[in-house]
Amino acid sequence: MPRTWLRTAETRTLTRVGGTAEIPVDVRLLSATHKDLRAEIKAGRFREDLYFRLCPFSLHVPPLRERPAEIVLLAELFARECAARIDAPPPVISREASAVLAAYAWPGNVRELRNAMEHAIVVAEDDRLEPAHLPAVVRGQRPESGGAGAATGPMRAMVEETERRSIEDALAAEGGNQTRAAKRLGISRRWLLHKIERYGIGRPRRGG
Repeated sequence: MPRTWLRTAETRTLTRVGGTAEIPVDVRLLSATHKDLRAEIKAGRFREDLYFRLCPFSLHVPPLRERPAEIVLLAELFARECAARIDAPPPVISREASAVLAAYAWPGNVRELRNAMEHAIVVAEDDRLEPAHLPAVVRGQRPESGGAGAATGPMRAMVEETERRSIEDALAAEGGNQTRAAKRLGISRRWLLHKIERYGIGRPRRGG
């Protein structure tokens, strides 16, 4: 962080480039990290003066694995949000799926939980989420290999473009009927809706 910003954080004033007048600013600076900043300072990887300007008040937020009572509540929230985006009914997480969610360590914290619920929503055929709908790693199994997600770089772009064209062709062949298009593609309608949203099908393409 430039020294001028350190001064602004402390004095709550700034000076325009080329100017001399100090301009008062009313701001609140919030920052977050998963590292021990005192240890980082001792190791020479974080500026001590910046630390004391940022930390008049600090709040420790435990990782998700230390808040098991919140896991299922957050999972329900994320599942409802994802279902609403693809116009699916509000889901119900089964007792068995809830137990799997609560037992997992969630090294990716809240972001990983959100992704897991999006996965479950698009995989499930109805509004009841079971353990089988959760990602393999959450269920304690090795992640499945293969598919577009396993490709990288130009290969991934090629796979995704092929997938997008297949969906567009199926929708065109079925007159825009998503249920019939999903059947033609051999996938669930919910998975089709997820792909439509992901690829922005039906919206103008960038550069097109």
